[in-house]
Amino acid sequence: MTIKKLPLLTLAAVLLFTMSNAQAYEQNQEETAITFGLSAERGWRDWSASYIKYRGPGSIGYGIEFTRSAYNEDEDSYEYKQRDNEYQFQAPIGITENLYITPGYGIKRTHTDVTIDSHEFSDSSTKQVGGLDATYIMDSGFVVTAGFDKAEGEDLEFSIGAGIAW
Repeated sequence: MTIKKLPLLTLAAVLLFTMSNAQAYEQNQEETAITFGLSAERGWRDWSASYIKYRGPGSIGYGIEFTRSAYNEDEDSYEYKQRDNEYQFQAPIGITENLYITPGYGIKRTHTDVTIDSHEFSDSSTKQVGGLDATYIMDSGFVVTAGFDKAEGEDLEFSIGAGIAW
């Protein structure tokens, strides 16, 4: 290689390095999403909220999700109330630029009040809970998510939600 070609080769290397760094930045650019979900099923009323950082294809993000559930049954001499608070840590895995699979793990705190013929009974328990969600982030910033959660000794629960990402 001659000395005359060295500046041209150096310029080409700098341009290639700059372009590859810009492309890597685009692929790993984080998106933050806030989602909300509502459901009503067999007497249950649920709402949930989550805050999640998505890191792009092939990367793992992080986030939290909170779900509040309530069930009420009231008859003449019988009243049953149950309140659940669920807290999960989320770890979204980027499958494509827009699609994420998100496993979650946390705890579910349940408080139950029963009144029978003016006698009140209360109980509280804490259980482990795990979940798996699929999330799609549209180019417009709209987020759609659906998934399943399962607590120890309980049935599988399905949830859907929507939100925004930026």
